[in-house]
Amino acid sequence: MAYKDLKLADPHYDGVYYSDDFKRKRRAFVIRFMHEGKQYKRLVGYDNGNPRMTVKAAWHIRELELNKVKDGYTEPSRSVSFAQVFYTYIESIKALESVAGVANKQYNFKKHIEPYIDNRAISAYGEVFWQSIINRMLTAGCKPTTAQKVKNQISKVYDCAIVHNWAAVNPTEAIKLPKYDDQIEVSITLDESKRLYKTIIENPNPQHRGIFTFLMHGRRLNEVLSLEWTMIDFDKGLYAIPARINKVRRAMQYCITDQLQKVLDDQKALIGILPRSPLVFPSAQGHGAKFKNVKHAWKGICKTAGIEKPLRIHDIRHIIGNLAANNGIDELTLASILGHTNTRITKRYYKVQTETAARGIEKIHLLMKEDE
Repeated sequence: MAYKDLKLADPHYDGVYYSDDFKRKRRAFVIRFMHEGKQYKRLVGYDNGNPRMTVKAAWHIRELELNKVKDGYTEPSRSVSFAQVFYTYIESIKALESVAGVANKQYNFKKHIEPYIDNRAISAYGEVFWQSIINRMLTAGCKPTTAQKVKNQISKVYDCAIVHNWAAVNPTEAIKLPKYDDQIEVSITLDESKRLYKTIIENPNPQHRGIFTFLMHGRRLNEVLSLEWTMIDFDKGLYAIPARINKVRRAMQYCITDQLQKVLDDQKALIGILPRSPLVFPSAQGHGAKFKNVKHAWKGICKTAGIEKPLRIHDIRHIIGNLAANNGIDELTLASILGHTNTRITKRYYKVQTETAARGIEKIHLLMKEDE
């Protein structure tokens, strides 16, 4: 790791420096200290890493490192294998990512990486080796998107190794991938979208109506089913999706539109009828369980709307995205609606604005309303 153009991160936290990596759009934090005439310097993490590094966290690491050196601590061995670092990385993200996300990373490791590595140190594998792994995947028929995910995963493992001083460089930066089109299209007409929208907002079941109205606002299913009353601020007209229940693992905030206010009022009316629960959409079985049989409800909605083609619940997000893209709604507004924070998805990094998202989703819903 080359420590170039280091700047003091904060005068209140001595020994913590940063360097901006404009190529990878991140900030690296480096700690420095002197002991018995010897200077110690180490990369401790990134502001967009898993876990996310901050100035204060870096300073605490510096204090721990300084105390270890004073106690006679020696540098760790760099003979740690890739597999060992991988499982260290997995343990570090278990509290930050969904169970499915962690399982997917383990599956990719078992299928695409583990068969081709041995017990050599992680630093023994270079750019050529990892390029061959990616090339092998593409030759075997894997989609470029899958190869991109595996490349990103390998890169994260090397970032973990660098943080623990088990590797000095990340060899994945120069890996090449073919260009590919990852645009998503759902083959549903505007007329079908209108029928689907009408079926949802007129659904006689208040639980179904509420859940799918939130989904029509761009939320993911787990976000809706995990929504609690404490996450809703009626006075400010906002509801929060905390990091622990959303895919991007960042706290998000959205406006309560008039439609959402109606379904929330309906849910309030069910308090005392449904089992007691902190959830907005609890299961009728009680015990604090989430609402079940959502797929069954979705099939009924599609049937009532006269849509025979197969649609997943997640396709609601794609329908919103396609309508937005084809009706003059800009990328930042769409990103605000769908809660995207990934630069590959939205092409730019930005801070989502709740008012912008509210105006955008109202425009999309207006498109789906029946002509009067």
